[in-house]
Amino acid sequence: MSSPTPTPKPRTKQVVPGFDIFFKDDFTIIDSEIARRLESPKPYIMDRDELWIMEKEQLYELGEKVASPPADAGQDYMKVYTETYLVKPIGNLQDMNEKYFSDNAAQIKELKKKFIESCLDMSQDLPKQFPGLYGQIGKELCSKIDSLGHDKHGSDIAGVFEQAGTEGILVVDKKVYDLVNTSNFILKYEKSFDPTGFSEICSKVSAPNPIPTPREVASILVSYKDHISPRAFPLIKDKIWCNDKSSELRIGGIYLIPEYRGRLDMLEDGYKSLLDLRIKREAAEEFGRGPV
Repeated sequence: MSSPTPTPKPRTKQVVPGFDIFFKDDFTIIDSEIARRLESPKPYIMDRDELWIMEKEQLYELGEKVASPPADAGQDYMKVYTETYLVKPIGNLQDMNEKYFSDNAAQIKELKKKFIESCLDMSQDLPKQFPGLYGQIGKELCSKIDSLGHDKHGSDIAGVFEQAGTEGILVVDKKVYDLVNTSNFILKYEKSFDPTGFSEICSKVSAPNPIPTPREVASILVSYKDHISPRAFPLIKDKIWCNDKSSELRIGGIYLIPEYRGRLDMLEDGYKSLLDLRIKREAAEEFGRGPV
């Protein structure tokens, strides 16, 4: 006696206005492929050998060597031991990202194609005469890509580089230093001051017109030495200013203190992941517009 023929499982029609032939089980979005890293080009900034600075998404490098720190508070400079250099802007983060996409357009176009092919498992080709179907699949892909970004990396590229409470970063020899203004630097050591001394020091250090130089801040700390923990005093003062060979950095009239964060390659993964997310989302959006 032969076995009864199994009843075929009903197929769910894809809801696309004016089109009811293509079924949901004719395609599958492969979530694991959405999360897979792309073999995308390395970001330019990660290959830069020269010292560079990022402050509020603006990029800087050292420029002309000068005899001494400029008296004009609006002139950006960096003093390294006994040598002083003007600091000049070289673009911003958004410009750098756009240059990355334009210079690598051919490779990125191929990456988009491979990404879509890897994410969609199709049992038949999508009919070109029904763009609504492309739009629906593209929308689903975008939703999954956005979810991946929020869950793992956030969506703010600048946030990869600049942490809360800092003004930016300094990169030297592939090492990353967070840049903190003098007021915020002292604020981190509040527990090392007695309340009265801390309040008075903060008032003087944060006074505008003009903002005190690192040497002047160090002098203020010396005058309040009795209000500061003996163990913390040299750590705080010498980090801001120790002697004539101490480094100084001033951008936008603000003096910035570098604090070591780690190696530059620790930032590369987060930065490249966000560039890859943009590539993936653009690929999904282009797919959603249908065949050209």
